[in-house]
Amino acid sequence: MTYSGSIYTSSIENVDEWFHRDENTCVSSAPIRLCCFPYAGGGAQVFQGWQRELGPDVEVFGVELPGRGRRFGQPLLHSLDELSNSIAKVISGLNTKPTAFFGHSNGALIAFEVARKLSLLGLDEPKLLILSAKKAPHLILEKRLHTLSDDALLAELRKYNGTPEEVLASPELMEVFLPILRADFSLSETYSCSVDWKYKGAVALFGGASDQTVLESELLAWAQYMEGGSL
Repeated sequence: MTYSGSIYTSSIENVDEWFHRDENTCVSSAPIRLCCFPYAGGGAQVFQGWQRELGPDVEVFGVELPGRGRRFGQPLLHSLDELSNSIAKVISGLNTKPTAFFGHSNGALIAFEVARKLSLLGLDEPKLLILSAKKAPHLILEKRLHTLSDDALLAELRKYNGTPEEVLASPELMEVFLPILRADFSLSETYSCSVDWKYKGAVALFGGASDQTVLESELLAWAQYMEGGSL
């Protein structure tokens, strides 16, 4: 990716802060780069082992958002516009290489918006956008999880069955974890997507057959954000 304006030139320190690479297996000479965006509450560590599984033909970058993992203690971001601008700025400083984005749940929305920001800045958008378990951004959110009380938010988390009960029952862990979740839920729940841009690359959608939180029709509704309006 190239860009003549110095404001979008990233230092290697910023790259290493935002993107986690498996130093033991990372292949920088791989012809394709895969940037992986985590679900709400997750960090780059959820993509550990992907480099080993995908082999030498793909360079895997796990995106590390502020306030978790190696960036624990940094201020959390609550605005998807601010977050996507920051990530696009860092990506613009990487060497030119065909890139794919993968995002699961909340990460799918982040991946989409970063792709949009890159394109609007005149930079290369990813060649492939892989969106998993996330309804299209224009669909009305039935719940505003980031505004719930701690008790109400914990009750909602139990419904998802994605967090061990011993973790949810620990006041010490929840004191750390709930602010991260609130920030991540806020990214999607306060996001208003414009249709002023259509993604032009290849797209792959993934959803669970028994997932009642993201229906097939809601997943396929991403079509209106794609060039040609179809998937």
